[in-house]
Amino acid sequence: MSKDYKERLQLHRKGLLKKLFFVSFIPLFIIALAITFFFLRESPDHWKSDTIVIKDIGSTTVASGGRGSGSRIVAQIVDDNGQYFVLSQMKPNEASDVLEIGNQYDIVYSSDFARLHIKGLSQGNVNIISTTDSVQSYEKHATGTMTLCAICLLASLVLIIITIKFACKEEVKQIKHLKKKLKNDIAQASSNKE
Repeated sequence: MSKDYKERLQLHRKGLLKKLFFVSFIPLFIIALAITFFFLRESPDHWKSDTIVIKDIGSTTVASGGRGSGSRIVAQIVDDNGQYFVLSQMKPNEASDVLEIGNQYDIVYSSDFARLHIKGLSQGNVNIISTTDSVQSYEKHATGTMTLCAICLLASLVLIIITIKFACKEEVKQIKHLKKKLKNDIAQASSNKE
């Protein structure tokens, strides 16, 4: 008899876990995605500095990164070694107005999503793009990512509690009932041996 109870208990537990998995999957997936995208960006500790000579100023497309989906067109510069740097703080025409081909610039850059991104740009004492602002932007993004993860985790916990309370009443009731039956069978088997 206890074998039948164990099988039924396992069946109800699987049903309960299946329901809990479905309600927690989306929030946990969002957490995993947010953390993955965050860690694909280099932290300011790993940014590199260099001096380059601009060979060309063009454009490229980057993810919008804001509330609107899609992409936006930003400036891209090519140095005299043929390296491409995304200048997401400027549009192509703004970069053409501020920067001059053939001039030397000091840069701070990161490697994010397999592309080089300018985080600081200066020429002599003239600061064109502030590295400090880029660090603050990184920290703001980190805070936003952690907030999103906390909200999704909280939402997942609330959904699990609601699911257990309302959608899994029968499973919880049957699990408790079968556990009690198993406990009684074990106690009865022990007393019979004595």
